[in-house]
Amino acid sequence: MIEAELDRVIAHNPARRIKLPPKPKRLVDPFTDEQVDSMLDAAGDRWRGLIALGIGPVLRSAELRAVSSSPDSLDGPDSTCMCIGNGIRCRS
Repeated sequence: MIEAELDRVIAHNPARRIKLPPKPKRLVDPFTDEQVDSMLDAAGDRWRGLIALGIGPVLRSAELRAVSSSPDSLDGPDSTCMCIGNGIRCRS
């Protein structure tokens, strides 16, 4: 409707004063400890680190996708991943 008003197809937008209800917040159901242990056990050495990063509050989804695009960087039981955030925040 805004475009129609700007293009002068209509004189004014009749819905301009209508207030929309707020969007409901999505609540996330966290995994139980048993579910996390089961996922990590099933993952094997190659994917365990990536799944652990995805399950915990360590990485945001975009950061996790960047890591997952190169899974060879997580090979081996002693592999580590460090995420450096804004300023001096460091998450690992």
